[in-house]
Order: sequence, then C-alpha cells, then structure tokens
Amino acid sequence: MKKLLIVLWFGKFLNYFDLYLKSCSWNKGWNWMIFTDQDPAGYDIPGNVEFVRTSFEKIKERIGESLGVPLSRKARTYKLCDLKPFYGNIFS
Repeated sequence: MKKLLIVLWFGKFLNYFDLYLKSCSWNKGWNWMIFTDQDPAGYDIPGNVEFVRTSFEKIKERIGESLGVPLSRKARTYKLCDLKPFYGNIFS
C-alpha cells in the first residue's frame, strides 16, 4: 500500500534539497506531492515525487474554500504546518 506525504514548500529550496529528494527516492512505499512556488528544474526528481507549481495566495484560497474559513491576509507560510490535520480534506 502506498502512502502520500503532502509538503507545502514556499520560498527558496535549501542548499541540501537534492539530498531531501534523494531520501524520498529511497522510500518506495511513499509518494510525495510538493506544492511550491519554486521551479524544480535542474534537480533529479525521483518517480515517487510530484511537484505542483502554485502560489501561496492560491493555497490560502484553497484552504479557505475547503475549510469554509478564510485565512487572514497576515497568514505566513510557516504557519501552514498548523493545518496538517486538515491536509486530507484540503487536498482531497
């Protein structure tokens, strides 16, 4: 049975992002779906990793529509981790 890990990554990829992708490739029982505003071109992307190019504003809209509660205009990317229990609903 495959499992899906949803990652919201906004802002520049860290200098060790290639190692992050390598570790994803070693976990064949998992798939990663990375929502990001960055271009993953130039990285060796494993078959179990999918990138979805989007903006933080679009993600905020999606969250608001899904949960029925708009996010504050002051919401910042680092606070998205607080919504992880709702990712199944938001990204269904």
